[in-house]
Amino acid sequence: MKLKFEIKFGSDYHIGAGHSDGLADSAVFKGEGGLPEIRGTTLSGLLGQGLWDLLQNGLLRHLRACGCSGIKEKGVRPYCDDQPSCPLCRIMGSPVRSKEWYISTAKLKKPSELKPTRINWRNRVNPRTGTAEHRKLFSQEVVGADAVFEFVVENEVTDLKTIEEAAFI
Repeated sequence: MKLKFEIKFGSDYHIGAGHSDGLADSAVFKGEGGLPEIRGTTLSGLLGQGLWDLLQNGLLRHLRACGCSGIKEKGVRPYCDDQPSCPLCRIMGSPVRSKEWYISTAKLKKPSELKPTRINWRNRVNPRTGTAEHRKLFSQEVVGADAVFEFVVENEVTDLKTIEEAAFI
């Protein structure tokens, strides 16, 4: 089963590379061709949070089966390791269960339409005082609004369980 998705940013965004590129203290993550990309691990984290949020809904609470899915009762196993298991452990995997879904890196749909990245200057704000901290000015690269990315979520199997999981995704 292969699910194709698009992400369109309505405003400027920054997903950091974790390093400086010489122009900005915090560079945007870019692929081999030098174009901005969104790592599959970033998308996986967003999907996992979305699944967890869904399982907290009153109508879907019956699908929770472990601590990972939101059960806080004493003696509940932290992760699902056998059947039945919660959708979160089935789709995202766990320390005791391999995930069966692959999430690709999101690449620009139309690289020629990408607006140039720009540098924004920011200052760290102390959350306690609400004021700018001394000597905490930094530069951050951002990608302009309307960037459209494509990515794929796929599973080698197509059966009833996979179709149910695809509905959650």
